[in-house]
Amino acid sequence: MDLNFGVYNNFDGSLWWITDGTTLKEQVEISRSDLKADPRNVKKLLRCGYFLSLNAQTNESKAIFKEAEKLCKDRLALNPSDGLLLTELGKALEEMGRFEEAESTYRKSVSVASNQWQCWAGLGYFLQQSSYNTLIPDRFSREIETSYTPSQESLDYRPAGEALKKAEAQSKEAAICFDRALGLAKNEPDAFMEFAGFTTIETREKAWLRHFRGEKNWTHGTGFRR
Repeated sequence: MDLNFGVYNNFDGSLWWITDGTTLKEQVEISRSDLKADPRNVKKLLRCGYFLSLNAQTNESKAIFKEAEKLCKDRLALNPSDGLLLTELGKALEEMGRFEEAESTYRKSVSVASNQWQCWAGLGYFLQQSSYNTLIPDRFSREIETSYTPSQESLDYRPAGEALKKAEAQSKEAAICFDRALGLAKNEPDAFMEFAGFTTIETREKAWLRHFRGEKNWTHGTGFRR
């Protein structure tokens, strides 16, 4: 059987997924079908919106994330201490680019549901991705993620000192969040799969942090050629 292994930054214990050669277009159709059968399922809304976004169907994905936001807020009005709902709301806000609201929501989730590992994982992912985005400008991010030999322009780039300091702080806090998540989920396989995905992002980012500090003999976490 032809298996493809993929990774994406998610929200519900499903960071990693394995498919039997399914294309992105097929993933979109599958997620649409799943959502049609269960249109008020927030996780399915977020998943469908994610695949639509990957497929450059921006308007459709935004509409779906907006619907996820509305459902979460309606349900939170009845149960404001539901940490998992807050984590899903944080993800919807994050995907719509409302990062300050997203961070506040993720932080509220761990405040009201500190015993839920998924809430700590959600905040950890958000902080790690925020740290990476602080370090790497949008114009370089796609190239860096897909190439073993980034351009000289991206290698010559240096973030401002304050950006470097902020990114390091975010990265450290993200690691603390995941330590907390794993401490709460010692017998949860999904938590360890989430952690495996987190470390791929963390390793990549630490390599760039070393590069930006001017350290020699560093290697990109995905096999970057120095």
